[in-house]
Amino acid sequence: MLSMSPALYNIRTGRPLTGLRGILSGAELIAEHSAAAMEGRMDHILLLLDHKENRHLLAEWLGQQYQVTLADAGLALDRPFDLGILDGPALDRLWEQVQARKEAEQPVFLPFLLVASRRDVDLIARHLGRTVDELILTPIEKLELQGRVELLLRARRLSLELQTEAIAQLRASEERYHAISELISDYAYAFRVTPEGELRGEWLTESFTRAFGFTQAEVQARGSWRGMVHPDDMPIALEHVKRVVSGQVDVCELRFVTRTGEARWIRDYARPVWDEAQGRVVRIFGAAQDITERKRAEEALRRAHREWEDIFQAIGQPTLILDPQHNVIAANRAAARATGRSEKELQGRKCYEVFHGTSRPPEGCPLEKMLLSGQLETVEMEMEALGGTFLVSCTPVLDDEGRLQKVIHIATDITERKRLEHEAAERHLYLENVLACVPDAIVTLDAQHNVLEWNP
Repeated sequence: MLSMSPALYNIRTGRPLTGLRGILSGAELIAEHSAAAMEGRMDHILLLLDHKENRHLLAEWLGQQYQVTLADAGLALDRPFDLGILDGPALDRLWEQVQARKEAEQPVFLPFLLVASRRDVDLIARHLGRTVDELILTPIEKLELQGRVELLLRARRLSLELQTEAIAQLRASEERYHAISELISDYAYAFRVTPEGELRGEWLTESFTRAFGFTQAEVQARGSWRGMVHPDDMPIALEHVKRVVSGQVDVCELRFVTRTGEARWIRDYARPVWDEAQGRVVRIFGAAQDITERKRAEEALRRAHREWEDIFQAIGQPTLILDPQHNVIAANRAAARATGRSEKELQGRKCYEVFHGTSRPPEGCPLEKMLLSGQLETVEMEMEALGGTFLVSCTPVLDDEGRLQKVIHIATDITERKRLEHEAAERHLYLENVLACVPDAIVTLDAQHNVLEWNP
């Protein structure tokens, strides 16, 4: 569930926002939106969140200033809208439709905003920068949400404006584009394209010089953009330029090297200007976001996931990750060896099918007990499919809102221990019977001459 606490994160920096930091104040955003409404333009937001309570809460917040549609099915993506907002479950279902809709809108920018929790590591790494354009981590502050929504809508309006303007209008409004692009991105630039296909820099925003340490003249002296690109990313850069010079709008992620030698990641959005008379691209406008911190955060998430996977696979006992319905989500190598099935073959099966060969949970099932108690449950039980006695534990894994998300199921083979315990008990009983049959008195003393036991 969403809550009103200050935890909005900027996709470009990975740091929490404590305000819009000079980009636009809340009052300026509201004023701009009010002016747009007076012109008869009402921005349309499509809410695709699966979480009903969050969906209705966002609708209440945003419906005061925008036209809001609540979507219960993927068919809503066929409707006209200016911004889509999804949560993790909705993105998992609809990511292909979202990508198709974004591609259909090209060259116009259609933004999507993802509302996610810190636990959605795989989802964020998979879709951030590809399917969705911005990320907000829950819990969310209302004012920051409104600010980020308006910034995305602003970029949408600019994209629509650039698409519908003629080349002459674009040239006349270059100064205005320069100013706006600096507001909605970290860096902005313009290139003139020669008849030979070479790019000649026309202008760069001062923010680029501050970040990378090179003026436009110094960039040109270093061989233009080629002198800025990290050597490992040159193939990406060349393909990017090739597509834009051919007349396509293109987005890519690559590294530029600063004057001090630091490699910084940028996400570059480039739009060509086509001259009908010359039959070619004559100018390129672009805006770039510094995504270095986001890339570092993604790498940290991937590293944490790899470390968790290494630990999971290193557990010597058969270990499963289950959903609350007993379905196997993941299995370690020990589980694969014990069952004779591959990890992939185990996924999707019921745990009781795998370990007990039954169609329902066995009596005393620790998962069933855990669902009732809400805490760790451990049970000794026979696992018929494995041919032994096991100590089975089920540990609940909860999400940020305290709801059961997954279950860690570990089965420790105690067959040998139980056999030894049984043998020891039988031997003890045998000795007791022998002693009972001896006619002489037998007494066992400790070192202090205390009587420990005696026969009858």
